[in-house]
Amino acid sequence: MSRFWLKIIATAAVAAFFIAVPLLFTGFSKKSVHKRIAVNDTGEFAVTDSGRIHYEFSGDPEGRIVLLIHGFAIPMFVWDKNADALIKSGYRVLRFDLYGRGFSDRPRRKYSPEMFERQILDLVSAAGVGASFHIAGISLGGAIAAHFSVKHPDMVDKIALIAPAGFPSGESAVSGFIRTPVLGDYFFTVAGDRGLIYRNKSNFLRPDAFPEFNKRFEEELDYLGYKRALLSTLRHFPMQNMEQAFLDLGRSGKDVLLLWGEYDYVIPPSTAEMVRKAVPQAEYFPIPDAGHISVYENPEAVNKYLIDFFQDN
Repeated sequence: MSRFWLKIIATAAVAAFFIAVPLLFTGFSKKSVHKRIAVNDTGEFAVTDSGRIHYEFSGDPEGRIVLLIHGFAIPMFVWDKNADALIKSGYRVLRFDLYGRGFSDRPRRKYSPEMFERQILDLVSAAGVGASFHIAGISLGGAIAAHFSVKHPDMVDKIALIAPAGFPSGESAVSGFIRTPVLGDYFFTVAGDRGLIYRNKSNFLRPDAFPEFNKRFEEELDYLGYKRALLSTLRHFPMQNMEQAFLDLGRSGKDVLLLWGEYDYVIPPSTAEMVRKAVPQAEYFPIPDAGHISVYENPEAVNKYLIDFFQDN
């Protein structure tokens, strides 16, 4: 065999080694979400065919139900500063962790709009929700809320969208690269933690003002299946191409509230114009002094709009 081919084989072997080792040992460095549940002993769980769903259902049993849907990477604790305010105003709040996040299971499936739609159906059935309810969704949760509302119009009354995903907002080259099979998996495995921590800080106008939030988010990175679920969501949920769901929501005539942090660097506030064009009946209010996660950065403003909006006419 010539030296040329020996060099090619040696180079390929070294490359394969450096690719395989991170992929092999990253899994062993992560913790099981089931052990996390055992240690924290938190919330309730709905057992479904796809896995266990972690949720909290609190408030006046006679109150109108509000379903809260979190976004792409942050579990249901993103609503910590809103749930109690809604409960104190007489609502019954149902919030949960999407599959792959928080304390919910991480099924090996395509994380698509249809998967999350099925998750909500399973959740409301297990929680014993027998009447229609309001929905509030932030970011990815906003796109899920729009999709679910048009697929099941009889189940949903009013919809609040907070900086919803679903429209073109300028995708980075890195996001496109991550969707590439094999190479994207490798990149997300070896560099995903650092990228996600950086992305989390971009959610806020003042990221250093919320050390407890950042700490809780970084704990997510320690658990098996979290990054795999995010990667599957990037690949199978059209976060920049959900316009049809919003157009259908506009045609439904349902009451819609649209809120957006004035300093949102994740999904720019200019995207609100596309949402309003698709959903012309939406009442739009910018949230001052807040970035993408306005529900946590300026909860007083957000809570006032939510409580007023969900009140019966």
